Amino acid sequence: MKKGTLITIVLLLAAKLVVGAFFLFAGHADPAPMSAAAAASQGPTESATENTAASPMAATPASIESRVDFEQLMRREIELKQEALQLEGQRKELAAIQRELDQKIERLQQLRGEILSGIKQKEAIENEKLQHLIKAYSAMKPQNAADLVEKLNLQLAIDILANMKSPEVAGILSFLAVEKAAKISEGLVARQ
Repeated sequence: MKKGTLITIVLLLAAKLVVGAFFLFAGHADPAPMSAAAAASQGPTESATENTAASPMAATPASIESRVDFEQLMRREIELKQEALQLEGQRKELAAIQRELDQKIERLQQLRGEILSGIKQKEAIENEKLQHLIKAYSAMKPQNAADLVEKLNLQLAIDILANMKSPEVAGILSFLAVEKAAKISEGLVARQ
């Protein structure tokens, strides 16, 4: 339990004990104490009759009121205990939800790591393939390389030629159609 809830319960129990002791003492006290002189003037028979009428079992308005107050305090204590139990249950539910969320976040982070690792592997493989193409196009005669570059999509052609030496690029561009050579040249400039 939380410290504040525990302190509240302890204070309520202490108040209950104090109020209970007060009402116990008030319930046993004689509601209309007589003075010694008045008791002596009434005589032994009248005094004994009054004492039996004012016994602790007799219901006076003050004792009924104190019993009602005590019952209200007991009901309130029960309500507070029920609320404390509900709060504890809700705290446990929230803790379970928090653990579940933490597990899901951890799993998502694992998946994110796996995805990033897969992306890096794919990029490494693509880069390796690109390097292989660059070597192959560099080894070709410029006219043969130009015929192949003419059929490639624009981005792949730019990627290949961007990684080749300038004299090789110039030789290939000289054999390309003017429009394709212009677009590749613009792509190479934009890439730098």
